[in-house]
Amino acid sequence: MYATSHSLLKTFHRILIKGHSAWPNNLKIIDCLLSDRAAFPADLSPQALVQFLEDGGTILLAGSTNLSEYWRDFGQDFDVDFDDQASLVVVNFHHLDHDPLTTYTSIETNLLIEDQIVIPPSLRSTNIPVLFRGIGHAVGKNPLVMSVLRASPLA
Repeated sequence: MYATSHSLLKTFHRILIKGHSAWPNNLKIIDCLLSDRAAFPADLSPQALVQFLEDGGTILLAGSTNLSEYWRDFGQDFDVDFDDQASLVVVNFHHLDHDPLTTYTSIETNLLIEDQIVIPPSLRSTNIPVLFRGIGHAVGKNPLVMSVLRASPLA
């Protein structure tokens, strides 16, 4: 799952950087990689993204630690609040042994959502911890937004 999703995100990010249409051939798979760019083309305006959702599309938000105000504002429209710039989620009790700065944190698999489509049983049954490095965010009660991974209360 990760390899497939990761390659899609890389490909899509490359499309965004070049300024091509956000939805080539009307494919509705993984549709948005947030970066620290200040703005994006008109086909990625908040209105276009909302219309995309209403048309049955799905957006995966993956924000950098230097998320621009444009994307912070967009997130707020969907009741997603991102942490301060240049901040990281750190869990001091879960980290990679070779990383003394604890910038990578291991999040236990029982903190993954129970959705069988998003997190298939084949991935869940491996019992391999999920490594997370990124900005913290809080998700409100918007029915259009679903958390995929939850942090430990110690994070």
